[in-house]
Amino acid sequence: MRLSNTSALSVALSFLIVIGVLYSFAPSCFSQEKEKVVPEKILFTAYEAFGTRFQSPMGVFYDSNHDEILVADTGNHRVVILDGTDGSEKTAFTHLVRNNKSDKATPGEPRSIAVNSLGDTFIADNLCNYVEVCDFRGTHLSDINLEEYIQLPVESSTSDLKPLALAVDSKDNLYVTTSSSIYVFNKELEFLKQIGHKGTGPDGFSAITGLWVDADRKIYVTDAQGLGLRVFSPEGNIMLAFGEHEAGFNNFSMPVGVISDRKGYIWVADSLRHIVSIFSAEGKFLDYIGAYGYDAGYFAYPSGIAYNNDRKIVVLERVNSRLQCFELPSFGVEVVKSNQKVK
Repeated sequence: MRLSNTSALSVALSFLIVIGVLYSFAPSCFSQEKEKVVPEKILFTAYEAFGTRFQSPMGVFYDSNHDEILVADTGNHRVVILDGTDGSEKTAFTHLVRNNKSDKATPGEPRSIAVNSLGDTFIADNLCNYVEVCDFRGTHLSDINLEEYIQLPVESSTSDLKPLALAVDSKDNLYVTTSSSIYVFNKELEFLKQIGHKGTGPDGFSAITGLWVDADRKIYVTDAQGLGLRVFSPEGNIMLAFGEHEAGFNNFSMPVGVISDRKGYIWVADSLRHIVSIFSAEGKFLDYIGAYGYDAGYFAYPSGIAYNNDRKIVVLERVNSRLQCFELPSFGVEVVKSNQKVK
């Protein structure tokens, strides 16, 4: 039996619609079969604090010393502090930034946050070019302006020194990234060194998006344009680099955050794939968690990831405007099939 032109067109359109719907719910396109390990438990989910729903949150940090989760609630101009045990609200404060011309304080858009063992809180904001130093409840202490420490090339602009991602290490050293470099300060906030540069090569960056320093002070960096993940020694020497921006489980689409757990596994949040990929310490792909969606265990554009140096991993989502706290999975305990090829 031959179909009329109208019938054939209808069948073709129906097929394309089905493919489109399936595609929209996958982290990417189809084909490659992969065993998927599911986290043993979601400990809690948080959507709001003090009656206000999170709005496009960009940054999250787990303060293990106080067992608190700090959220840069970007769209609400505030920093929210949650109890790390159950996600209940503890406090929140509006992050104010100062205009360079008038010095008038206005609500900012906090994007990244870190806390050292003393409780000093460091905040990077979309609307200012400095890192603010506060106490652990938001009282202003001082600022860190990278222009005071770094001599830029003539062809550069001050936007090249805009703080983007923050981290601290076991010695309370502070790490601040711009789009193309990492700047390291000691606990007295004295400048120590610069790691990386704008450009290509293993230590060249284009658009840094995430930063993590592990218990051994190794430095993990995600890049939205160059190699997706780089790992540096405490001295700043390149140790590992991998991940192109193309299809394949060992690659990335938009890596936005990274942590390494107590077993040495590397977890990378990928915003466009709506997953968190898991790699060995050597960079071998092991598994992933998540897929596009709104239910528990799914992600819609993750924007950050945090770790409590023990059993908890927190994933922040910009579109779902929530965070989910997971208990670390045991590889091979629970397995489901997934017919997805990561794009």
